[in-house]
Amino acid sequence: MQWKVGDQCFAVWSENNNLYKATIIEADEEKRVCKVKYDDYNNEEERPWEAICPVYGRRFSGDDRYHQNRQKREKREEHSRVVIYIHCLLRQMAAQVCAIR
Repeated sequence: MQWKVGDQCFAVWSENNNLYKATIIEADEEKRVCKVKYDDYNNEEERPWEAICPVYGRRFSGDDRYHQNRQKREKREEHSRVVIYIHCLLRQMAAQVCAIR
C-alpha cells in the first residue's frame, strides 16, 4: 500500500510494539517509511511501512443508504477493523520471530 500525507492508519509504536491510531504526516516511497502522529498522544515518529496498517470502514452521514442498513454496516465495519488489527498483530509477531532468529 502506498501512503500519503493525511491518511489515517494504525501504527506500531516503537516503545512498546502496540498499535495506536495515527495520521501520516510525511511519506517517503523510496525509503518505504512514514512519519506518523499518534492521534491520542500527539507524539510523532518515523515508522517503516511494515509497522503501519490501514484503517477501513467509512461512514457517509449525508447518504440515506447509510441509514437503511446501519446495523449491518456497523457490524461489517467492526469486523473489518478486527480483521485488520489481527493481521497487524500477526505481522508484528512474525517480525519478532524473525528478529529472534
